[in-house]
Amino acid sequence: MSARMTPDIPLDDACRLGRQSRRRQVLGRLAGHDVGPPLTAGRLARHVAAADSRQSPADVPRDACERVHLELRHCHLPHLAATGVVDYCVDTDRLVGWVDDPTAILPHVAATTLAECVSADGEEALDVSYDLLSHPDRRTLLWVLSRCALPATLETLAAHLLLADTTRPAGLVESLQSAEEGSEWDRLNVRLTHQHVPKLAAWGVVAVDDGGTTVLRTCVDASIDWRDCSPSASREDSGEESTD
Repeated sequence: MSARMTPDIPLDDACRLGRQSRRRQVLGRLAGHDVGPPLTAGRLARHVAAADSRQSPADVPRDACERVHLELRHCHLPHLAATGVVDYCVDTDRLVGWVDDPTAILPHVAATTLAECVSADGEEALDVSYDLLSHPDRRTLLWVLSRCALPATLETLAAHLLLADTTRPAGLVESLQSAEEGSEWDRLNVRLTHQHVPKLAAWGVVAVDDGGTTVLRTCVDASIDWRDCSPSASREDSGEESTD
């Protein structure tokens, strides 16, 4: 008998799972599968391959099923098992349990909202969105960008990231002086300059100046609290205001 498991998946891990469209397919298939006898990976692969080809499972060619089966067995199912989403027995090649409503572990609303900003289409846009959301610094950066007056230098954004506090509903901190004096600010500035801002710019989420030292504009807004990927209360309701 397959069993339901209690999900306890960190947000970083959930976003990493979501950045592969095949894993999103598997989660969707498991969400619609009734609890019953353990589910073989081969049967799961047949249904996933059927969705790929828009055929009924009985009509999918054997070689197509085998390709998907190998992909699931050697890549996606072990990864889902390692993060606690499924209970997968390699020896029997069966799923003996999975979390209740597997698709609910993904921050789908945040990912689809961000996908509207990404310079990609369809499933690729979702792949990119989940990847961008998979790092806590980038999520906090998106939150800051949605509330900070632009243009803003990366030094200023780094200070806001350092001072951002999810327990402080007032939002951005007015004074940045103390943040700019710390070594952690230097490390954040380096990560923004060489990692996070270039990645956001590469996918069209932000525009930067020619020197890459200032964010000029962004397409993200405050409808999502990007720090935890939850729907955000309006600024008027929360009393939160933009910081120059």
